[in-house]
Amino acid sequence: MKNRKKDYIPSDKFELGVWLVDFLEDCKKGVNHYGINEEEIKAFELLVAMYLADLKAEQSLIDQKRTQVKKTGDDRKAAVDFSRGIAQHIKTSSDYNHQVGEKFNIIGAESSFNKDTFKTVLKLTKITEGVRIEFVKSQTEGARIYRRVKGQENFEFMAYDLHSPYIDTKDIVSPMKLEYYAKGVIDGEEIGVESDTAKITI
Repeated sequence: MKNRKKDYIPSDKFELGVWLVDFLEDCKKGVNHYGINEEEIKAFELLVAMYLADLKAEQSLIDQKRTQVKKTGDDRKAAVDFSRGIAQHIKTSSDYNHQVGEKFNIIGAESSFNKDTFKTVLKLTKITEGVRIEFVKSQTEGARIYRRVKGQENFEFMAYDLHSPYIDTKDIVSPMKLEYYAKGVIDGEEIGVESDTAKITI
């Protein structure tokens, strides 16, 4: 398969914003030349302004979501820890038996999640836009995802995603072989151990 030429328009939304601003300025300098007219410039200015405003609004929502996800995680941990404490009081009571456990719905094994040994699992799927990366979240807040082209020495940080799957579209040109690994995140810090390296050919 022949290599496809890389699209001159960036696929990354934020890189696209920078490119659009630069392209608009170049078009302004070339107005009434190269087939560019003033009406097109006005329309283009409006579209670029709208897109930049969209990016700003989206980033604000993303920041709010991260803050809320962290708060939800903190509140969940506090509620779960407190509940386990009460459950332990009930279980160690002299009046406790199986029927009491069923009454309070506290029969079962305690959670075995350990943030020091947690290891996420990746599943890669080739899609039209790039690579779909599914990861096991368990009780973490999300995952930091890293990538390298096969043969390269170092992995590159790609994204911190709160929800599986993550779609990787950055600089993907067929054919190429990619390798990924990820680590779980709690309170903004990587925890546990690296996932096994997952590989895919595009």
